[in-house]
Amino acid sequence: MFTSRMFAAGAAGFALAAMGPAGTAHALHSDTFAADNAESAAVVSAQIADTGSLDGDCTGTAIAPHWVLTARHCIEPFPTPGGSVRLGQGDQQRRVQVDHWEAAPAGDIALLHTVEDMGLASYPTVSDTVPGLGAARLYGWSPDGSGKTTKLPVAEGEITELLDMSLFEGKQMINVDTHNGGKTQPGDSGGPLFVDGKVVGTLSASLGDDKDGMSDVAAYAVVAEQYDWVMETISGGGQGADAGTPGRGDLNAAWLVGGGGGVLVAIGASVVVLRGRGKSDAG
Repeated sequence: MFTSRMFAAGAAGFALAAMGPAGTAHALHSDTFAADNAESAAVVSAQIADTGSLDGDCTGTAIAPHWVLTARHCIEPFPTPGGSVRLGQGDQQRRVQVDHWEAAPAGDIALLHTVEDMGLASYPTVSDTVPGLGAARLYGWSPDGSGKTTKLPVAEGEITELLDMSLFEGKQMINVDTHNGGKTQPGDSGGPLFVDGKVVGTLSASLGDDKDGMSDVAAYAVVAEQYDWVMETISGGGQGADAGTPGRGDLNAAWLVGGGGGVLVAIGASVVVLRGRGKSDAG
């Protein structure tokens, strides 16, 4: 499930750079896999653009019948939308084509639009508040993870602080220490961070690496910073938006329940931006 790729860090302030070709990825060795429930059913594997690996480039969360929440750095390298999302686990998996996507005005947040209704019984609530410190749950569909492409790994974690830095001019990132051996890697980018059943973040970066190129500290873009934009887009304000989708005030339990190149940000210490797993990662 959850390695990452690192470039030399800059000093103070933000430094952005394109990610180079990836090498062999490392897998999360976890005995914990997602139960078959409404929360895990919404976590999808996203093949970003038609040039990506069919195993999956990034992770995302289906938050409306035609909309998947993911990381902006997953779509940034591709001028033309395309690809697909894979839903379900095991022999219940299926694919739905992507025909459009939208990048948030700020922050490492984006939305993929699917051609077909994904047909889930319910969709997770998107949080409109910044989470506090404490317990959180994270998922990742990296094909290099312990679940490969059939079983969805899940890890528990702890929000330890809010960092005053973020990609794409966002305000903050959520710092999460993972538990029980959970480590982030390519293919997990854009995956959801859940707190109290709500999506509070999209996986954006790892903070430092161990000797094997993996990290058990992950950074998430704060979804609440772009809550209004997300709600407007999926309810009719964006290109390809769902006609008749409930507005922001109606997104409740009645209706709801790592692309090509990435970028690097550094502030004093190394910050590793997760990239989606493409064909070059197959080593």
